[in-house]
Amino acid sequence: MTAVNIITETDAIHVFCDGAHYLGDGTLGAISSKGQLYPHLNAVACSRGPTLLMDMLGPEIGRKFETFDELVEGIVDLAREVSEREVDTLQFCQIGADFDLFVAGFSIARNRPEAYVVASHDTNVEPWILHRLGPVAIAPYNSELAVLLEAMEPATDILSAGVETMEAQRRIRGQNAGHGPGMAGVGGHCQWIKITRESIQTAVVRRWDDRIGEVLGEAA
Repeated sequence: MTAVNIITETDAIHVFCDGAHYLGDGTLGAISSKGQLYPHLNAVACSRGPTLLMDMLGPEIGRKFETFDELVEGIVDLAREVSEREVDTLQFCQIGADFDLFVAGFSIARNRPEAYVVASHDTNVEPWILHRLGPVAIAPYNSELAVLLEAMEPATDILSAGVETMEAQRRIRGQNAGHGPGMAGVGGHCQWIKITRESIQTAVVRRWDDRIGEVLGEAA
């Protein structure tokens, strides 16, 4: 249940993702950076689903495309190719092989920041179709989170909004790719990535005291 939250402005795009990798029973197995940066493309990619997907797909994104616009044109075919080639490995993942892949960056051709998602499974978007995201995209999102966000004080800036949204996501229990038991899945840290036409930058803007080997969210 990786958190990927994206806010798009007219001249910049902000991506927030957590750092927790967990097992099928909710036990925290590792913490790492999930937002994979591609400075030469002025882009970032992040997936919700098996950790191994980005280990295999990430380097190919960096080698195959020369611009973010090329990435947008070719990411569906590349993601399908890698997932089909590595299906046996992905099926070892305790939370299943299904994934949602998010890409964000600055389009030189269209002179604007953009974000897209492609899913390998039936979800709220049609699978294997690239869907452009709106100004605000929040995942995971459900009725429980909607209530929590409604009760929050209005944020004064995008950075505060991103952190507080993820704090709320840490308190919800959800399924992985729409199946299996509900569990906490957001933790480790909150990574922030900002992309403009000229630059890409990242920072860890909040860390949590989640412990490897313990069930994620029990103390959240």
